[in-house]
Amino acid sequence: MKNTTLLVLSALSLAVFPVTSQGQEINTYFETLNNYNHIQPLQNPLWQRSTDILKDNITDSKNKVLGEVEDVLIGSNGAIEYVQADLDRMRIGSQVPLNYSQLAMSATSRGYAIGFDENQIEELYPQLLANIDTAAGGEMGLISVSQLVGSDVRTANNQKIGKVEEVMFSQTGTSVEALVIRVRYRSVGGESVAIPFSDAVYMPDGSRYTVLLDEEKVGSIVSYARAND
Repeated sequence: MKNTTLLVLSALSLAVFPVTSQGQEINTYFETLNNYNHIQPLQNPLWQRSTDILKDNITDSKNKVLGEVEDVLIGSNGAIEYVQADLDRMRIGSQVPLNYSQLAMSATSRGYAIGFDENQIEELYPQLLANIDTAAGGEMGLISVSQLVGSDVRTANNQKIGKVEEVMFSQTGTSVEALVIRVRYRSVGGESVAIPFSDAVYMPDGSRYTVLLDEEKVGSIVSYARAND
């Protein structure tokens, strides 16, 4: 049944888009959508939902729980740059951005581990606080995962096609792999479609983002969503 569905979708893409150089590019993107959505994206075992990762534990190198994940800040390639943490178990004050590479952090089954023990982290605390302005600064180009969920998705000419329903991390939780868009556009009434995270441009917009997609990709996304709606 799944193979039949893929054949129908591929045939639909050929019917909608003529096989010109631009049409070939769109047809190729239609295949990308097939690959990202052959399993319902929110149930894909190769991905983790951001809503599951947020509020996971932060542990030290001795596996002691220090606090919880509040947010994850990523680069435009989806790689983790900072984990925003509430180190409430350490009783040392405010939330702090933890530099993923500098603190030798790694993903665990329960969240993220810092490559230092609790005593070493206490010594590093003034340096961690100094990272607050750096991590929050717009010039860094970092993207807040928690703020990205619920953001509008628009075309380059500002037509809204839906909202970000979920941000999907890799199975290991070390990078963002996909964006799940809830498409509500023209005849599509709310179909979820996953796209590669790197396919969009993310523009800060108050407490959220405006997620921009080029017109060719939007055409494939809407056609794919319509075929599955």
